[in-house]
This record gives sequence, structure tokens and C-alpha cells, in this order.
Amino acid sequence: MSESLFSLKLTDLEHGWATVQLDLGDHAWILEVSDACNCPFTDFAAAWFALNRSAFGSCVVQFYLEPGYWALALKRVADRVVVSFQSKSVRLDWAVFQQSLHTALRSFLARHGGVASDHLWTWPFPFEKYYLLESAVGMQPDTDQSQN
Repeated sequence: MSESLFSLKLTDLEHGWATVQLDLGDHAWILEVSDACNCPFTDFAAAWFALNRSAFGSCVVQFYLEPGYWALALKRVADRVVVSFQSKSVRLDWAVFQQSLHTALRSFLARHGGVASDHLWTWPFPFEKYYLLESAVGMQPDTDQSQN
């Protein structure tokens, strides 16, 4: 396991598919994920919420690829989090992980808004947990975004 970078980018949406770029240390993946079974954006927000409530715990975020799926594991131990994907792992400060996740979700929200649309994406944006995350990283919630 290495002390390294975690980066997540949630970009293009089209007809129930999203592009997810994930960087762990010196490894990078670009995934085309489906919204047929879950919403990885909502799952990331829910995982953060669960891990933020306790200094110890673990969660899994699944990326459905049709067929199959890949799982990203998160394990929190005190002020650190281990992020594991496809046999690669990085250990991060909890604050760094929170900031990285916040950056990814904020960028996604700015680009796509929070409205679920049949031709783009089935699932609504996880506003409630996103605003809690914003508060945790010391940001003021962006109240100009529509929740409709």
C-alpha cells in the first residue's frame, strides 16, 4: 500500500451511462458505468456519510458495467482511509479523501445539475449527503443549485 493520490472524475452522461475516471496512485481507470442497478455517485455519498459517522468502518461502491461490475472498497481507520480497487490500494488522510470526493461531486453537480433525466441518467443527485459533505470540508452549501 502506498501513500498516494486518489482522484475521481464523474463526467459524461448519456442514455444511462456515465464516464468515471478513477486514479489511485500511479494507476488510472476510465470506466463506462451503467445506471441500471445503482448510482455510483449516490453510493459514494452514502459511503462517505456512513464512514464519517464512525472512525472505523468499511463500505463498497459498485460500478455496474453490463455485464458484470467492479467494486471499490473503502476502509476507514481513525483519521485515515484505505481506498482499494482492482488489487491496487492507497492510504489517505480522511480529510484528503473527503476533499477529493467533494471536488468530484461538486464538479459533477456544476456540469449536470441534480435533475434526473430519462435520456441522461435515472438517479437524482444525492443533495442531502452532498451538503453534509460540503459542511464537513468547510464549504458553504451552494444554494443556487436546483433540487428539482
